Amino acid sequence: MNEKELITQEKYVIAGCKWQAKRKAELTSNILNYSFEAKRLLRKMENNKLIINKIIKSPILFDFIIGATMLSQKSLQHFSESELKRYIKSNINFDRINEQNYLNELERYYLMSAGESIGGKIRNIIGKKGNDIFINYIKEYLESNNITYSVIEKNDNVQKIYTNDLVILFNKKPNFIGKSVDFMVLKKYQDGSYDIEDHNQYISAGELKSGIDPAGADEHWKTAATALKRIHQGFIKKGIDSPNIFFIGGAISKHMASEIIYNIENNKLKYAANLNYKKQMENIVEHLLNG
Repeated sequence: MNEKELITQEKYVIAGCKWQAKRKAELTSNILNYSFEAKRLLRKMENNKLIINKIIKSPILFDFIIGATMLSQKSLQHFSESELKRYIKSNINFDRINEQNYLNELERYYLMSAGESIGGKIRNIIGKKGNDIFINYIKEYLESNNITYSVIEKNDNVQKIYTNDLVILFNKKPNFIGKSVDFMVLKKYQDGSYDIEDHNQYISAGELKSGIDPAGADEHWKTAATALKRIHQGFIKKGIDSPNIFFIGGAISKHMASEIIYNIENNKLKYAANLNYKKQMENIVEHLLNG
């Protein structure tokens, strides 16, 4: 493998950007529909002592009002119900809640708040798409080699893939590494169990960055390189060599490809692959599962 083979071709960048734009448009359409329905409901609401309770019990109204007050969804975990009610009451003028102009004003704040959340949502969607592509290559390899396997999913995300001898884990956090690792392959004990804290059972581990935008490629690599270094250090602290370490990227720039090849040549990486290239993905899966 050389640098040129790793670099993401322009046609894949364009296709990926188009796909992202379509997903963003869908999310934006949902937000606009949500806002329209919330305003329709609020116009009909009677301003009385129960109005805040009604808003809190309605997912649409609650989301709209929280967004209109510029409070983030993540911050809600720190509020008790009584504190939340006081916050809403102090930031929303319920005497004007049926006025179209006031609702339009609230909508502008809601759309600003909701727009900020699209970035996080699209990153999650991109990450899931990359994971799904990777997992499909693993399944294809197992099936083509007549290897029996089972899949454990949670909330539409694959958590584990079991074979007779191995367990493949996704986004798990071994304590001796300290943070989540995108994928790990461990040997199972004779009784079929496994332990992610048993560093002697590791065959391979690695990071996957699915983003396709070249503007973020180098930043993704910096994040991945830090994570890969952390994996190495986790094993070094245990006094043993790290297992085979891999990297998969959706957007690989020329500079990034150069650093990846350097890491492979200096035994810091076993192998790397571009998520868009079928042959590279087939090769990395074979290396990953066979150590």
